[in-house]
Amino acid sequence: MSAELAKWLNLCRKAGALPVGAAAARASLKSGKALLTVTASDAGAAIVREMETLSRDRGVPLLRAGIRKKELGVLTGRGATAVMVVTNSELALKIQEILKS
Repeated sequence: MSAELAKWLNLCRKAGALPVGAAAARASLKSGKALLTVTASDAGAAIVREMETLSRDRGVPLLRAGIRKKELGVLTGRGATAVMVVTNSELALKIQEILKS
């Protein structure tokens, strides 16, 4: 899963459609730009609850990545990453498909 997920996250990043981190995710959700929220498997309970609430209130799907913050950070080209959002509809659908498989 990681190689394919890395490929699509890289495309998101290059397209400017991958706000990474709690502050960026929060801003994208509140502005209505977020189409998918993804959390790391070891994201803290407080951030997961906050993202669940924001995502639910805005009708945005939230998925657990099934990988830890450190690996998610590597896949996004950053340090440890607990949460990110996708803002492109086609890329969001593809990432959902990968994470659900």
